[in-house]
Amino acid sequence: MATFVIVHGGWGGGWEWRSVTDALTAMGHRSFAPTLTGLGERSHLASRSVGLSTHAEDVVQMIRWERASDVLLVGHSYGGMVTTVAASKAPDLIKSMIYVDAFIPEDGQCEADLIDPDWVESMLLTPALVHGDGWLVPFPFPDELDGYPPDVAGRYRGSMHPLATLTDPAAVDPRVAMLPSAFIHCTAKAPDEDMFAGFARGAQQRGWPVVDIQSGHDVQIERPDAVATALHDLSASL
Repeated sequence: MATFVIVHGGWGGGWEWRSVTDALTAMGHRSFAPTLTGLGERSHLASRSVGLSTHAEDVVQMIRWERASDVLLVGHSYGGMVTTVAASKAPDLIKSMIYVDAFIPEDGQCEADLIDPDWVESMLLTPALVHGDGWLVPFPFPDELDGYPPDVAGRYRGSMHPLATLTDPAAVDPRVAMLPSAFIHCTAKAPDEDMFAGFARGAQQRGWPVVDIQSGHDVQIERPDAVATALHDLSASL
C-alpha cells in the first residue's frame, strides 16, 4: 500500500481528482487530494495574501495532521510548483515525487517564468487587472471546457485563481532533487500547445521514468483510470 497526496492544478480543486483517488483506494492505496486555499470549496478564503508558500503549507499541514509518511507526492500542472515547494518544506515526509503534465521549478523560479511572456501578459496579468481587481485570475481557457461534463465545465468557468501564487518565486531545497521522481506526460495535444513537453524531456534527461498517456492536459477528468494505473505502477518502482 502506498500513500498518495495529489495536488491539483490552477483554478481547480481536489474534487476533480475524486475518480482517481477512488480508483487508487480500490487498488489498496491510501490517497488524499486536498483543495488549496482560495480555490474550489475554499474559494471563500481567497485573499491578496495567498501565495505559493500558502499552498505548499496547505499540503505540508495536511500530511502532518494525517500522520502520513513516505508520501508519493503528485502534482498536476501548477500543482508541480506546489509539490516542489512542499517537499522542500518537509523532505523527511516525502518518499518520491510524481509530476503529471506539471511545472518543475528551479530555486527562485515562479510559474510565470516558465511560460511564454506574451501568454503571461495576455492570459494572466491583463485578465487579473480587468476582471480580478488585480489579484485574481479568471480561468484562461473557457472554450476548451465545451467538451467536458456541464458540472465540471461550470466549476472551472466560475473559478478564479490568486495571481500571487503564479508570480511568487519557489524556494526549492536541494534535497528535493535527490528524491526518486517520475513524470506523466499527456500527449494528445498539438505540439505548439504543449507547454509541458520540455519538462518531459528534462525528466528523461535526468533518468526519471516518463509515462505517456494519450490524453489532453486534464487527464484526471478525461482518463482517470489511466492516470490511476500509471500512479499505481510507479508506486512499485519509486
